[in-house]
This record gives sequence, structure tokens and C-alpha cells, in this order.
Amino acid sequence: MRRLLFTALLAVGTLVVPAFGGAVITYGNTSLGVNDEGHLNFFDPITGFPFGVFRAGVGDAISPGCLCEGWGLMVTGPAGMTSGFVNQASGNGGLTGGTFGASPVTATSVIGLAAYPDVSIRHAYGPSLAADIFQVNVTITNNSTFATYSDLVYRRAMDWDVPPTEFNEFVTHRGVEQNLTTNGGKLLYASNNGFASSDPSAPAGEVGAPQGTTINVDFFQYGVADHGSVFDFALGNLAPGQSTTFNIFYGSRATLADAYSGLAQLGVTIDSFGTPAAGSLYSLGQSTIFGDGGGDDECEIDCEILTSSIPDMANDNSATFIFAFGGVGGVETGTTPEFPILPFVPAPGMFEFDAPIPGRWFDPPFATAFDYTLFGGATFTEVSTPPPGFGYGVLKFESSLGDFLMTPGVLYDLVGLGFGGLTTFKISGIAVGLLDSKDPAFTTLFPTFLNWTGTATKLEMVATLTDPAIPEPSTYLMLGAGVMVLAWMRKRQG
Repeated sequence: MRRLLFTALLAVGTLVVPAFGGAVITYGNTSLGVNDEGHLNFFDPITGFPFGVFRAGVGDAISPGCLCEGWGLMVTGPAGMTSGFVNQASGNGGLTGGTFGASPVTATSVIGLAAYPDVSIRHAYGPSLAADIFQVNVTITNNSTFATYSDLVYRRAMDWDVPPTEFNEFVTHRGVEQNLTTNGGKLLYASNNGFASSDPSAPAGEVGAPQGTTINVDFFQYGVADHGSVFDFALGNLAPGQSTTFNIFYGSRATLADAYSGLAQLGVTIDSFGTPAAGSLYSLGQSTIFGDGGGDDECEIDCEILTSSIPDMANDNSATFIFAFGGVGGVETGTTPEFPILPFVPAPGMFEFDAPIPGRWFDPPFATAFDYTLFGGATFTEVSTPPPGFGYGVLKFESSLGDFLMTPGVLYDLVGLGFGGLTTFKISGIAVGLLDSKDPAFTTLFPTFLNWTGTATKLEMVATLTDPAIPEPSTYLMLGAGVMVLAWMRKRQG
């Protein structure tokens, strides 16, 4: 793989730092160490220590003990089944080529399968809609013009080592059962074995006894133990030129309640109790308050005067670390307004969709207007706003070629309407306070369907917080009826 090499070997104490390519990226209180193949646990060339999922003032929750974090992809192609995988602890294999780039807050890795170089795997890390939590857009693409690849399986494995009680943590899995393939989702296998190989063709197993306790089930604060999470996802088939995408979320929050709040902002959960949303699942790693059993030869009070057993407990009031997935249900991410593609947030009011796929629903948080811009030479061909039930007001399409009022739920053929060749336009008149009843966490308030011709390197949406020139609803209805008569349009087919 083409690497960003750090040529100096740094020593901190007796530690010798290997010359890996990668970067440490920081968003709020969370830093990730991203290697150039897209996995975590990167040795920072400045400090000389590995960064996995690090929280300022707390420490790193996955690098102590072993560098057990990685991913793998298994596919079946014309020459049979193959897999490519990477994990510093359990081994690498089957990957080839690749590029890597990073900024202080983003990192992007693209790499191919050695047996089928036409299959590319892209991991794009960036700030999510929730503070201290990174979003990882995973996109797998069949770049072949003739071959179909089938039975794709993506694995992600990681070992929690949550400070200050590394190797003695509580782990939670939720959303597992509702997203199993047997229930119509994409999840093939889940367990607490963070030490598993990242090769999807190898059995993952689990950690601890009794056997079966953590396999393909939800569990809350299971422990205390040295364990983590492994998830296998069945992603179906890829025809020539086709891509599939989903989200991973890695981060940390100050407490368990704060973690639930962050997951709600991302649409992973639907309430303050951590109830998973459709198509989402998550793992949490928490440190331990040891009871009179001692756990790690520690005791919170004078154990000699105890008259009854005090169990080990998860520390809900200390840092909680997050490993979550979105878009792993039965619906492909971005194919419906209820399951839109979420953006990176490089700056307040700016929302970016990295290497976007055309013909999808895209959604940032709520604002009264958005400027939409394509980069890379692509031009918009179709646009639609969501049907009634989502937040909207009096919607107006504005561009250099003219304006028109939009009817919710109608797909507009911009080329047929005479708006061909646009790389930028605005939708204004989105009413403040019309919340999407489907998502009280305000993450899917105004999804927009966008299609274009050509290859787009980036879709950018810039929010306008105020928009005073909003016509009365009665005016909108009259003018909207006129637009419906004159415009070449068609309703989006489900």
C-alpha cells in the first residue's frame, strides 16, 4: 500500500515505534489513531504511543494489552471466494494497493482485494453530528465493468480495554437481535470476542463462559471481563459499477447517559434509555467499580467490615466508549428518506458527504435553508424533498437559472425543467419547529433526494439559520399548483 511514511524511529523510554503510515485525528475530547488500511491503533510519531479510541483526561480504551482492532471483507467472484483483512494483533492478508490521506479531523483509506482488485473498500473518518463521536463512512464498490461479486461479508472486531480498569470492563450490545439476517437485517454474527481474527472466513467465537451468552443476542453490562465486540455483516451482491455503504461510529462520552444522548443525535438510538433505532446497533465499553470480591485486588470500601457481598458494577458516571453501526438493517442506507446518509461536520453549519453515491437521500440537521454544491465535475439531474411527515415549510428551489416552488414528495427532473448543468442550488423556506415525528432526536428532519450525472468527489450542504422571506401557506398552495401543471415531474417510486 502507498504509505505516508514517518522515517524517524522515536523512542519513549524503552518503546521503539514502528514506521506505520496513518494519522491521529481529534474531534472534541476523542482522538482516533487511524492506520492507512483503515483500521485503528496507530502509533503516533510525536508521542511514540499507539492511539486507538482515546479520551482526553481518561486514556485509550482499545490499545492497552493488544492492538486488537481491525476489519475484513469476504467476497465470492469469478475465481471463487476470497477475503482481505487487517488487524495488528491477529494478522493481515489479501489486500493490495491503496491510498491514504488525512487532516487534523479526517482520515480516508481506500484499498483493494488482492484476488479481485476491482473491489475497493473505502473507510472515510470524520466528525459526526454528535460531539466527541467520529463517523466512519464505509463504501464497498465493484469497479468492474463485467464481473458480479456475491455474498459479501464485512467483519469489524475490537477489544475494549477501558481505563482506569483496563482488562476488567463491562460491555453492552444492543440492536443485535433486531438486525440479524434471520430478522431481515444484515447482521450475520455478533459476540464479545474482541480478540477474533478480522478475517470473515475464520470463526469468530466468543470470550468467557457459559458458551452462547453473548452470541447473536443483546446484553447489558456483561462482565466483568477482558472482552470486546465482533460483528459480521452480510452485504449481499454487487453488480458491475455498484456500491454499498453503511456507517460506523467510534467515540467517547463523559457518562453512560451522555453516551445515550450522543447516539440519539446520530439516530442510532431513539430515546434516553438507549433503545436502538431500526437498522442500528451498538457496543459500549465501561470501566468497573469493584465490589468486595476485589476484582483486580481493589475494593471501594473497607472489605474487612463487610457483612454482605457487593458485586462489581459498571461505572455509569465515568467515561463510556462507543462502537456503533448505522444502516445495517434491511434497508440500504440512503434509499429511503427514513434512512438517509448522514454527513461529516467539518465546521458549524457546514455538512459534507464524502465521495457521495448518486440517487440517494442525504440529511444534515435542521436549518431554514441549505445551499447544495457538488464538487468534482458532476451536475445535478434530479431533486426531491420528503413527503408529508417530515419537517418542511414553504419550499423554494433557487438557482442561477431561475426559481420555482417545490411540492413535498415530488421528484423534479431538473434537466427536463431547463435547469441542467447546475453544480449548486439552494432550497429555502424550511419552517423552524416542524420536527420529524419519526425521529425525535432531530437527525432526519429534512432529507433531500439528489441525483446527478458524472462523478462527484464531495457533496456540500451549507445551512442558513434564518430565512425571513417565506410566503404565506395559501400563496404556496396556489403557486405550487401552478408549478405542478407546468413542470415536468414525476413522483418518486418507492
